[in-house]
Amino acid sequence: ASPRLRALFLCGLCVSGAGAAALASTLRESALEELRLGSNAHIGDEGVGAIASAIANSRLKVLDLSKCGVGDQGARELACSGLTTIDLSHNSLGRDGCDALLGSESLQVLRLFANPALGSSYTPESIGAAMRVARNVRHLDVGGCALG
Repeated sequence: ASPRLRALFLCGLCVSGAGAAALASTLRESALEELRLGSNAHIGDEGVGAIASAIANSRLKVLDLSKCGVGDQGARELACSGLTTIDLSHNSLGRDGCDALLGSESLQVLRLFANPALGSSYTPESIGAAMRVARNVRHLDVGGCALG
């Protein structure tokens, strides 16, 4: 891993869960602060779990997993990862995953644009209530979720 590389963009490259796990194994030795893996639909919760486990011992703060097949399990694993910015737009997150992320101690920016399952789980009022108990989230994007 490069000691100087701070950001890595691997969007739309058909990265699988196994590929994400292999990438995760290099995070501990890297200086990466930003990793963008958007539009890799086969990463799924398996790959997210490997990444979340590796983040604790890394410098990574920004993670883009938009359009990566992430569900509530992956979101729960990311919630205690220490990241400050997560983009999980266009995935399959429901209320359990969203609530876990909103309870994160470190998360400040959370993008959940176009997660259809959120629309049936939340109303605009319940999102407001969830934000009141959110620890540190300063920016929340739930546009395109058709909130009930």
